[in-house]
Amino acid sequence: MAMIAKRKFDPNSIVLALNLDYTLAHYCDGMKGLFEVLRKLHVSEQDARKALSFTERKNFSFSEFYRVLAVNTDLKLNEDLFMERMQDWLTGSYKLYDDARSFLFEYLNRVPIVIVTAGDDKFQRRKIAHLKFVPDEIAVVSMGNSKLDILKDVFDRHQKTIVFVDDNPNEFGHISFDAWFGSSSYSVRMRRGDSPYEHIEKDQSKLSIT
Repeated sequence: MAMIAKRKFDPNSIVLALNLDYTLAHYCDGMKGLFEVLRKLHVSEQDARKALSFTERKNFSFSEFYRVLAVNTDLKLNEDLFMERMQDWLTGSYKLYDDARSFLFEYLNRVPIVIVTAGDDKFQRRKIAHLKFVPDEIAVVSMGNSKLDILKDVFDRHQKTIVFVDDNPNEFGHISFDAWFGSSSYSVRMRRGDSPYEHIEKDQSKLSIT
């Protein structure tokens, strides 16, 4: 996140709209721990990956993941115990990137920070609470939906330069950032090696952070 800081924006004139997954935080074990938990429950990695992929295309949550596994595999565990094991894995695996932690420490009390993320509302908020930082606002959209309406609302309320950071370059095409917000706001692609979007080279962001 250092390149944003180096631009030395006036903290009084901007709002940071930050994506969550693979921008600020990630599963630091690359899901290996999740597959290991499921292996011990007699669910193969192949079946687990299929269920995970199906659930992620919707709005991922542990309860939805359980339902998909229960229907499609030989999972023999009640939902409460399953949720406990998933939460234990999440607690040990889901972490802020080191540079994001430093960035938030520097800017959290100086600049309005809005987390704009996609997925299941309760699950995304639970992950943020687990990370132990408190943004000014949290906004969650359903998977596949554009974040434009949220960014419009943030802009209308704050009337400040929007700096929108996301690892998914497809978001910038959805948003038509310049057409709506003008040249005074910035779309920034976060490049993370473990992002599922890292292989997409072309994007319409104004800046890129590696």
